[in-house]
Amino acid sequence: MATPPGFALCSYELKHSSMSRSAFITFGCDPSSADPNAVAALLATSFSTPGSLFACIDANVQLQSTRVSMGTDGGEDLVGSSTTLVACTRSISSLPANCATLVHKTTARGGRRGRGRFYIPWTATATSTAENGTLLAADITAVQNAVNTWRADVATRVGPLVLLHRPSAIGTQRPTTPGPPNDITDMRVDALVATQRRRLGR
Repeated sequence: MATPPGFALCSYELKHSSMSRSAFITFGCDPSSADPNAVAALLATSFSTPGSLFACIDANVQLQSTRVSMGTDGGEDLVGSSTTLVACTRSISSLPANCATLVHKTTARGGRRGRGRFYIPWTATATSTAENGTLLAADITAVQNAVNTWRADVATRVGPLVLLHRPSAIGTQRPTTPGPPNDITDMRVDALVATQRRRLGR
């Protein structure tokens, strides 16, 4: 699916030293620059700004690359990347990548189209996760602070984060119109650990 013109679909590739497979954090933004390579470089800087995402992720993890797919008017996406490596710094023994911290994204748009989420792997630990899946308040705060710092830096350095929309899946009983991307108004860390089966190592 093509990215809407002027907007960018972005991703961080993260790699744990003990795993062969990478994990990705994906998000959308409305960049002021039309150069996808420049945007990717700026996003890598936002990841590593003091107190940002690198500070809440296991120290055995490293940012491997940053990819940006920028929409154009009537043409294919322009793709750029940054290979800037960033070592994460949080000293923890994290759960496997399929157990992640869930971040809810909200916008001014109502309904399911107005909500999104992404997962941050290697931020939850066995000692900070209760048997019912709840995270310690201190860990929620640590990740929330990192997300807030990252979001503010991206908005200043690159442009506001947005929620991108894709067409409803074939067979959806009540399909909705995707509409243009929506600015994200809030990002909130969930109190429960989340799972992604596809991230389980093999």
